[in-house]
Amino acid sequence: MKKKTFLVVLLTFLISLSIFACGKVSPLGEYTDFNGVNENYIMSIDENMTIDGVLDEDVWTNSKNRLTAENTANGKKMDVYTYLGENGVYFAFDVKDNALFYNPGRRQSRNSGVEVYLTTLDHFALEKGCVSVRLAPTGEGNEVAIEYYRPNAAGNEWTFSKVKGKYAGAAVINGTMNSEAKDSEGYTAELAVSWELLGVESSDVIQYTASFVQALGYDGTDREANTFFAGTTHTGVGSWKAVSNDGYIEDKYSYVDENTAVYDDFMNIDGVLDEEEWTEFISAGKGKTFTHNSTGISLTINTLMTDKGLYIGLDSNDNDVYYSEDRAINIIRVSSCLSRETELPLLTKKT
Repeated sequence: MKKKTFLVVLLTFLISLSIFACGKVSPLGEYTDFNGVNENYIMSIDENMTIDGVLDEDVWTNSKNRLTAENTANGKKMDVYTYLGENGVYFAFDVKDNALFYNPGRRQSRNSGVEVYLTTLDHFALEKGCVSVRLAPTGEGNEVAIEYYRPNAAGNEWTFSKVKGKYAGAAVINGTMNSEAKDSEGYTAELAVSWELLGVESSDVIQYTASFVQALGYDGTDREANTFFAGTTHTGVGSWKAVSNDGYIEDKYSYVDENTAVYDDFMNIDGVLDEEEWTEFISAGKGKTFTHNSTGISLTINTLMTDKGLYIGLDSNDNDVYYSEDRAINIIRVSSCLSRETELPLLTKKT
């Protein structure tokens, strides 16, 4: 009896296999176009750009925002051009360096290459939204080695990111890689960084600094100190240069004031707290008043929050009001430099 039952089960199993084999192909077989490449990490390059390391695009020929880093001690220098496109930020590097070395067995920061540190204008410190990318030409065609970095938790240094990002790069050397004769001319490189990597949809202005690594040989870790744009550091966001497709922006914070703040329709920034929203707030006694013990001078702080940002209305009874350009930087902190009624809009972004 047990033998017969076993045979019935076995026969049923074999019939099932036969039916399955003759049935519809597994849905997994329908995905025949998958080539093993995760498209989520491939940056879409603007149609007018080709990332091949050759600086022959019109945007480079007609660029108005060239910045230069130069090592005056050895005559090596780097010119950098920027283009803000539809899909991201594009950089062109023209490096004059007679000694080109790439050793895949050592840290990339010890090989000849360029480094860029960038963010949008709404960042004032090293934080989320800041990105650093390091590019080194390998000498194999226009192939490059690329790494990218994020700010560390403390916001005072960069840390290597293992997460893939949307960027692309290429470089062409003019000379011989790893030549002990050190008789090369240099190299050109192109780097594309997606807006997505910067955490924005797009921007018409960015701020950045860049440097180039000057390797001294194939072996070891000796190198010249990185040469940056003059007056900038790799962690000092406030020192970075602001550029648009129209050129270099001399005073980037004035640009923020003029182009980023967008007021509500009901608000007129004229120093008079006479808008209906202010009068209702003040009449309800919602402001906070601070009084100097010895002089009796007081300052009342009123605040309004809207979808576009924060408004601060200041009202002081100080009759001695002075202004000096030499101390204008302290205008927010020195009560005698404030007008009797002052409105300070602290708006978050352009809408």
